[in-house]
Amino acid sequence: MSFAAVQQAGPHEEQNGAQIQREKMKALNFLVGTWSGPATIHGRNGVLKTTQTEDVTSLLDGMLLTVHGVSRDASGKIVFEAFATISYDEADGRYHFRAYNGGHYLDTELTVVDKGFSWSMETVPHITISNDMKLTPAEEWQETSTLHVPGREPMTTVQMQLKHVSK
Repeated sequence: MSFAAVQQAGPHEEQNGAQIQREKMKALNFLVGTWSGPATIHGRNGVLKTTQTEDVTSLLDGMLLTVHGVSRDASGKIVFEAFATISYDEADGRYHFRAYNGGHYLDTELTVVDKGFSWSMETVPHITISNDMKLTPAEEWQETSTLHVPGREPMTTVQMQLKHVSK
């Protein structure tokens, strides 16, 4: 339900929307907490090994997740930082992923699967980045970003394997 619709909705409609949002967001509760571990970034300048930390917080009585990701090189210098929100809109029946990094932002649909999620975006016409996260049997956050360019094999750009260090 959009913010404008909430402003116009009666108390009963607003409560039902909030209840639906909370219920749908429960599928991502396993993410809440601090995660940390190795990440590998494949870029134009080669391969960079980093330590990735993801801090995930549940806000608004379970209706919103925030995700703050920071990647540091061996010296401790931040080489990548992003902030994202995840929410569910019962009006369109979709999860929304909004992320911010380096003066840019992304607003896309998030697909939620059992103990995981995926999203994708088109960076320029016909070039897509897809991102897949899943919780491994060892309860680790495993995430891979892949670049898809027509006529080329998909290329892994980021790989992470994170452990839950605090809830």
